[in-house]
Amino acid sequence: MSGLEQWIDPIFSESIASLRAKHDENLLSVVRYGSTTEFIKYETDVDLLLVFRKLPHRRERHTFVSDWEDLVNSRLMLLKSEGFQLQLSPMLRSLEEARRWSKIYLDMTDHSVIYFDAGNTFRRILAGMDSWIKQHAASKQLVNGMPVWKYPIVETEVDLLDRVRCVQ
Repeated sequence: MSGLEQWIDPIFSESIASLRAKHDENLLSVVRYGSTTEFIKYETDVDLLLVFRKLPHRRERHTFVSDWEDLVNSRLMLLKSEGFQLQLSPMLRSLEEARRWSKIYLDMTDHSVIYFDAGNTFRRILAGMDSWIKQHAASKQLVNGMPVWKYPIVETEVDLLDRVRCVQ
């Protein structure tokens, strides 16, 4: 563990216990993704995917984990003395939503930190995405010095968990 991870991994590991206590069997996965998994950034959002069996309607989700989000952000604020200015940016998905193809999963196949994963739910989703990447010869290429994924047009109804069942 180096850089930013030595500071934020303990915060997430500890705070996930309270999230699990509140949501019990409904919480399936907690995954950090985005730039903080690849390199140190002192001012950034910390992207976190939270997968639940069931979630309220999209308009009601902003309050679903707001207490937990406040707790994590208060702990992230303590890292200001170490030079970090971090803000939690959670994305909540139900299992039905999470199992569908999403372009954010492309980078997550190589760069993600899984803190909690009941029944390997998200690991299986990523395995399905990895299978899709190989089947469709998707690749990351440099365009104007920036990495960009090249892939065919995707039908949003691709079920990544079904892909895992097919390749097992």
